Amino acid sequence: MELRRITPIMALVALTMLVATSCEKITITEGIYGRVKVRYGDWTPPLDGNNSGERPLACEVRAYEYFTLDDIGGYRHADYSPEQMPKTLVASTNSDSKGRYQLSLPPGQYSVVLMDVDMCQITSVDDKGGICPVTVTADKTTECNLILDCALY
Repeated sequence: MELRRITPIMALVALTMLVATSCEKITITEGIYGRVKVRYGDWTPPLDGNNSGERPLACEVRAYEYFTLDDIGGYRHADYSPEQMPKTLVASTNSDSKGRYQLSLPPGQYSVVLMDVDMCQITSVDDKGGICPVTVTADKTTECNLILDCALY
């Protein structure tokens, strides 16, 4: 087995990776955390990888009291003005340039939406019509990754 000597460059790379990892530490004790991405480009087959992809998105992440499609009059489109949100805004935060966010929330069920260009963007709907539902349990954090889908299919 060959032993390699650690060079100053290797030590610097390791330290940089350690610092980057520690910056992603979850600091909340109750609520949601995750990453926000935007999906873009042409995703129709065949995918050649040159004109489509995902990238981190810095934006506002909002948690409302849980609501469904029925509460907003059925599915019409993916973006709504904040005034059209049928339930109370509980909390909000901003994702950073890498799309990371953390949001302290008390136990309960919430609908999570993104604010982009002054509109609330619905990123998913479950089989019961719930808008991006997430449940927060006491003294726990829940991962909630969000994708703003702007792609062509």
